[in-house]
Amino acid sequence: MNRTAFLLVSCFISLRAAAADITIADVSLHLPQPSGYCAMDPVLASDAPLVANTYSARAKAGGRLLLLSADCSEVKDWRDGKRRTLEHFAQYETPLRVEHASLPDIPGNVVRTYCEEMRRSEGATGGMSAIAQDRADHFSKTLRQNETLYVGVVAEEPLVCYVATLRKMDVETGDGTQLCLVASTIIKEKVVLFYLFAPYRGRETISRLLTMQRANIAQLQRANRD
Repeated sequence: MNRTAFLLVSCFISLRAAAADITIADVSLHLPQPSGYCAMDPVLASDAPLVANTYSARAKAGGRLLLLSADCSEVKDWRDGKRRTLEHFAQYETPLRVEHASLPDIPGNVVRTYCEEMRRSEGATGGMSAIAQDRADHFSKTLRQNETLYVGVVAEEPLVCYVATLRKMDVETGDGTQLCLVASTIIKEKVVLFYLFAPYRGRETISRLLTMQRANIAQLQRANRD
């Protein structure tokens, strides 16, 4: 095993053994699994390449992967060699540029400012509908292979901003259009991003994933109230 692979395994081994207890800078956090999801294991031959590749990709994008998991039934088939891709998966991440920094403002204001910035980015969609479901429906018909399009802000709460993107990828079933719903929040003064991915199956997909993400974030907040 080369040094990079060893470091990646070392990074994730505590998640495997300690039910996703991690640290961001000097702050300890507990990352609960979404209901019905299982952690990917960097020690298993089936999981290790995906964990390493995701970790590397997120680092290049400016983030540190904290935990990667997927629908337990898909994980079982994946490990048994019956599935080539995972369609329902989730990942926790923290932005590297703020990992060791103090917040510039109180958490509520930081999240509000971020959501405002993301709403301004929706202007790049060229005067399309202000409704995220409408934009997602339109983009789902125009996406090219390996393309990702920004849908926009789906919802905002006092400490959470929910943003959606669509992408088209190579999968075994369906048309390969996938929705990603990102919940950006602050836990114990640290920025946590929680990505939830699922196949896009029409307008109701956003509402369904938003309901799941709200439950996931509520669980995350409860797990870190000490």
